[in-house]
Amino acid sequence: VFKEGIISYSNVSKVQRLNIEKNIIDIYGAVSKEVAEKMVLGLDTEVAISTTGIAGPTGGTEEKPVGLVYVGIKVKEKVSTFKFNFKGDRSRIRQKAVLHSLFELYKMLEEDEQ
Repeated sequence: VFKEGIISYSNVSKVQRLNIEKNIIDIYGAVSKEVAEKMVLGLDTEVAISTTGIAGPTGGTEEKPVGLVYVGIKVKEKVSTFKFNFKGDRSRIRQKAVLHSLFELYKMLEEDEQ
């Protein structure tokens, strides 16, 4: 059963809706492994996916280029994070982020059944 979906684009919504400590965002940035992990932990569900990234066309830096995406996945008590560096335009980067997120979730669900 799908419980809810949250689009928490702003840092304020990440803090208010997902209970991420502001200092985590200040230290690591909104696009980080740490924030992707905290996003899924902020949801009261058995299964959760979070994505945080820079889809472009602007906003990238040398340290965090356009195409950088972190994915957090929670299945029951297990939480994993993944880092991807996608190429393409904004639409293609977002599409790849969705597909890779779902594939990693599928693998974790398969693992959980065993």
